[in-house]
Amino acid sequence: MNDTHTGPLNVIIDTDAGDDVDDVLALAFALLRPELAVRALTTVTADSGVRAQIVAQLLEVMGREDVPYAPGMNLPLRQLLPEEYAQLVKPGFRIKQGGFVKDAAQLAPPREDAIQLIGDTAEKHAGDIALIGIGPLTNIAVALRRYPRLASQLKWIAIMGGEFQFNHREHNVKWDPDAASIVFSSGVPLFVGTWSATRKFVLMPEDCERIRATGTPLTDALSACIDMWWPTKGSKPGPVMYDLAPILWSIDRSYYPTQPMHVTVENRSEISMGITLPGTGSPNAEVATDMKVDEVKRLYLETIGVT
Repeated sequence: MNDTHTGPLNVIIDTDAGDDVDDVLALAFALLRPELAVRALTTVTADSGVRAQIVAQLLEVMGREDVPYAPGMNLPLRQLLPEEYAQLVKPGFRIKQGGFVKDAAQLAPPREDAIQLIGDTAEKHAGDIALIGIGPLTNIAVALRRYPRLASQLKWIAIMGGEFQFNHREHNVKWDPDAASIVFSSGVPLFVGTWSATRKFVLMPEDCERIRATGTPLTDALSACIDMWWPTKGSKPGPVMYDLAPILWSIDRSYYPTQPMHVTVENRSEISMGITLPGTGSPNAEVATDMKVDEVKRLYLETIGVT
């Protein structure tokens, strides 16, 4: 992959903030890192407009209203059966505004079209911009289709998604397998932060208490978000930081060991829809196999101001 650049790396980040807290926590990290110049934020999946308000409120708290944002695709590319629609698209389902106090009506208005924002931003920084996906890949796939030059303008696409060690249909790929297939076959160099690798970093209760005790406007807001989105499924002891992986990899590749792999996505069989599969062709992705957990946690907490 071509990773040479001077100055901060220009990035677009596409997120489904609102279902879990790791999106907001990862976005705060990205906005604070001097190695990154976040040029646009876009939101994807059901109620993307509400998700965009969450992003806007984070930008407000961090004093980063200079970053344009826009809501994007609400539905996957495939035509949904009624039962699929009921399962995937539940208005307001689990989406909370997070630990923010700004009224949505007072926020800077979003761009109307996330796909246009991706295309315009990539055109402006052609050849010196990367795209980071921490949600389902519908916006990215539609942008690749709408803007044929986009694939050649991007340095890479880094995503949290997919799984190979376990028979697990990871959410970001499963939500829109057709979109994932378009991205994996786009020819753009890819980094894939898998479910099993990225889930190794968990903010334990004692880490969350350290964040709360820091007492800055940002850590106060993040603490409120952690409280509101505290994990309720399974045996998670605290927020699982899946979405940090593609952001941190874009800064420093040493934190996530990878294996080159030819990745395809099952998008035909109803039983295995959304499974990521290793193939025999030329590698199209660097797939995360592990994480330097202690180093990643230390860097994350230092970045958000926790000492």
